[in-house]
Amino acid sequence: MFAPVRRVRRIVWLIGLASLGLALPMVASAQRCPQGQYYNTDENRCVFPAPNVVNDLWNAIAYSPSHNIAAFAGSFTAPENAKAAALKACMARAPDCRIVVTAHDVCIAVAYERKPLGAYRPATGATRDAARGNALGICKDEGPQRCAVMSGCSGQPPILSVTQ
Repeated sequence: MFAPVRRVRRIVWLIGLASLGLALPMVASAQRCPQGQYYNTDENRCVFPAPNVVNDLWNAIAYSPSHNIAAFAGSFTAPENAKAAALKACMARAPDCRIVVTAHDVCIAVAYERKPLGAYRPATGATRDAARGNALGICKDEGPQRCAVMSGCSGQPPILSVTQ
């Protein structure tokens, strides 16, 4: 009556030892990976971690130079969709709109002179303020006295800034 219980205990004990024997080489291998890498058990080697993707979304700005109108479209999963939405919003108010900047997972901006056919330049940045600052700096380098900057980031409403 006790023989089957002993046999079960012995099997459980052997399974426990076997699992320890398999786990120890993996722990030892993980400790040998260079700094910044981790041990991938599927590939049985040290690998670099995948780069962090912020949100995997596309943004675009369309601009009409003759009417000084800019339109932002953001948070799209495909660049074509972001471009189409920006063009649609811009062309509702001006016939000569064109895409001036499209970017993936960064904030975008376009700075332009507030006069017909004035200078304009697109810019990108890690934050809205960085993109706006980059675009405004470009605009001021071109010589206009008054600029406007349309900027936007994924998941946030666009902002139109006007300088005096």
